[in-house]
Amino acid sequence: TVYVAGPIPQSFTATINSGILDTASTMTITVTNLLDLSVGGTYALSGSLVASTDGNTANNAATGTTVVQVAYPSPFVENFNSGTTVPAGFTTNMSRNATAGVGQSACLRYNVYSTLIANMDGPLVGPLVAGDALRFEYKVTAWSGWTWPGTAVALGAGDTIKIFLSSDCGLNYTLADIITSANHATGNSYSRYTVPLPSSMAGGFVKVRLNFKQASGIDVYFDVDNFQIVQPPAVDMGVVAITSPSDGCGLSASSVVGVRVKNFGAAAQSNIPVYYSVNGGNAVNEVIPGPVNPGDTLTYYFATTANLAVAGPYNFAAATASSGDADPSNDGSNRLVTSYLLVNQFPYSQNFENGPAGWTVGGSNSSWALGAPAGTVINAAGGGTASWVTNLAGNYNA
Repeated sequence: TVYVAGPIPQSFTATINSGILDTASTMTITVTNLLDLSVGGTYALSGSLVASTDGNTANNAATGTTVVQVAYPSPFVENFNSGTTVPAGFTTNMSRNATAGVGQSACLRYNVYSTLIANMDGPLVGPLVAGDALRFEYKVTAWSGWTWPGTAVALGAGDTIKIFLSSDCGLNYTLADIITSANHATGNSYSRYTVPLPSSMAGGFVKVRLNFKQASGIDVYFDVDNFQIVQPPAVDMGVVAITSPSDGCGLSASSVVGVRVKNFGAAAQSNIPVYYSVNGGNAVNEVIPGPVNPGDTLTYYFATTANLAVAGPYNFAAATASSGDADPSNDGSNRLVTSYLLVNQFPYSQNFENGPAGWTVGGSNSSWALGAPAGTVINAAGGGTASWVTNLAGNYNA
């Protein structure tokens, strides 16, 4: 007799009337009665055997459990905005954060440092349709002194965000994609990442596992939002990173601007409009010949260079402008590039009466400011009217 407790309680009795079981041996019996496990959850099973000549009934019973996962239909979208805890179906050491997600909505968050690894298993989704893709948005920002939207952190040597897929309800996982320093979109805004699901999964089910491990010594928040298994639109291009120029001393008046574009859509794209601007100035428009196949990335270098000869910060913005793009939210990317002052004539002196003169502020939670001091202790410049002070009119930040 078999008893089943759980979402659908049930029992049945069957008679074994064939075969011979020798002394101290075992036999596997396939029972033709079928269990109804159509509702997801944990089922507790207990079975007992009754034999007319059994001299020891103390060992006639056994128990076991089986977990039936609930399959969520495709398309599947989870933005983590409902409720106050991690949604059903997700198994993770990440916590729900109510305000760190896209647009200061909710997301999943974990502090990755030292040997601490962020792990997230998504729910079972299916049946899948040919062309379905995994899409999620993520960012990596500094843990220390975090305030919205955070300070961007680049991935270093050995840092990896791995994406695994399982087609057997999570029994086995296969590495499907990996984010490293080479393809990570460094920034304090969310980046969308897309992984096309294999055509062999069409008609079946998928579970997704994300795993973020650091090896370079970074101490960061890993945030994940808008987890989706969906059919990507035909046209969906975007700039996922501005790859050049980088911070440096005495940058050129002809600095080359490079961008990495990605095809998030389901159709190959050619003749892709792309542009960049500096400090909100006029856009430089060019066309990427392509083609860029679905899921692929391409690095493009603009023929028109940028003038960064004057020391100081430069805010770069770049985006694609494909006709019919179904998701403009992932079209663009930003990057702050600093051209540091190159001093090559000596003696050198600077009184800052005409501005910062190429000097910049850095660090975490900095309160350095240039202007006329008006504090209790520091209430005047050393000469003239302007100087750099940790706070022009009060205490410096802790």
